[in-house]
Amino acid sequence: MPTATPTVPPAGTPPAARFRPQRVRFVQPLLLQETALKLYGAQGEGSALGPKLTSAVENLVDLELRTRPYREDMNGAGFVVVYQGRSHVHVMIDRWQRENELLHAGFVGAAMAPYNWTAAGQGEEILPDWYLRLVEFERTAWRRHVLERAGDPDFEAYLTERCNGD
Repeated sequence: MPTATPTVPPAGTPPAARFRPQRVRFVQPLLLQETALKLYGAQGEGSALGPKLTSAVENLVDLELRTRPYREDMNGAGFVVVYQGRSHVHVMIDRWQRENELLHAGFVGAAMAPYNWTAAGQGEEILPDWYLRLVEFERTAWRRHVLERAGDPDFEAYLTERCNGD
């Protein structure tokens, strides 16, 4: 079976040229279809989620929640992450279900309006390191405010604990 050899930048390449951390910032709360979500934006230096993109993402999330509606095994909470790339926008919707599972959906759209969202197919789904750090932040907040409070989950505390970091 063939094996892949990872590629690394040539020796002497300055670290800044190899890796630029994405800034993850809380944008706003969303309350759609019986689900409370935290909307995050991840973008490079000097850019921010504009109102057109924010509105388009809100419409996409609303459509996704209508397509895959709230069920009794869902907790009515989660988070959405928008990543603005050079050529595409990626949207990741994560909802807590059962006690400790994330129901994940990913979408890709053009970099500018109209975004023409499509479900991320094989090879299009991205899970970069900053996204995994955000998932870890959300997992920790979920455990602290919901799972570890047997019989008395504090969903409001979970929803108000927000990540703003690199």
